[in-house]
Amino acid sequence: MVYKQSLGISGKYKNIRYFLSQISTQMPGLNVVSRMVITPGQDGGVVTEIELDTYSAQKV
Repeated sequence: MVYKQSLGISGKYKNIRYFLSQISTQMPGLNVVSRMVITPGQDGGVVTEIELDTYSAQKV
């Protein structure tokens, strides 16, 4: 299963590590980034779309 998240201005590139840590905290199964779309912008780019694969050590 792939989790698709469309991001707006809140997904700025410089905060992507924080965003990913928040996702992995809230949904521990979603911890592998399979695809990320970054739109170039003034502030270093905006992450407009991200896909996370549900790979997890908790899954058997």
